[in-house]
Amino acid sequence: MTISKWIATTAILAVVPLTSCRKTSPATQTTASQPQPTVARVEPERQLSPDERSCKEFVQKFYDSYVQGVMAGFCNHGQDAESCKEAAKLGSVEKMSIEQVLSPKLKKLLDEDQAATAKEDGVGYLDFDPYLASQDPSPKFVVESVQVKNRRCDALVNGIQDGKKEEKVMPELAKTGEKWRFVNFHYDDSDDLVSGLMGELKSFRDDGKNPK
Repeated sequence: MTISKWIATTAILAVVPLTSCRKTSPATQTTASQPQPTVARVEPERQLSPDERSCKEFVQKFYDSYVQGVMAGFCNHGQDAESCKEAAKLGSVEKMSIEQVLSPKLKKLLDEDQAATAKEDGVGYLDFDPYLASQDPSPKFVVESVQVKNRRCDALVNGIQDGKKEEKVMPELAKTGEKWRFVNFHYDDSDDLVSGLMGELKSFRDDGKNPK
């Protein structure tokens, strides 16, 4: 499965008034005919609800913790100095275990895939990191936005490399009691954006490639 790189850019067009080169005396000059400059309106940032704020904080905390572990692993294997630098930046973040963040159903499917990978005659379905949507992830992942409805949260997370957006991951979460859990992960170039990671793992298992 190929994960496309997304780089989002925006363009702002400014209207520049044109003035005549002919001189006009102050007595005859009128302001009514002069074009007025266009002033761009800056919309205020939408205020997050308590559930949206808690979901965003939870997702960001997970990605900080997870990416720190990934970068530290790269550093320990001597991949590059940049990995060590990024790992050090996140060295003080609170560590979160997979058991803390995944729903039981999603964790079970991921465990089955890992079990298939561990077998001598089995090959797991996933050939990329399901949380980072990459085999060679960016050193930083940032939650761009969240939306919450009926105790379900849809988040948008971007990998950041050299100040540019790279990976795009869309985690889906559910709230049980006061705790958020990841129930699925979606990717921009998935064959089925509705089923996401959960659907693909189920399909792979049902095809008989994973143990049941």
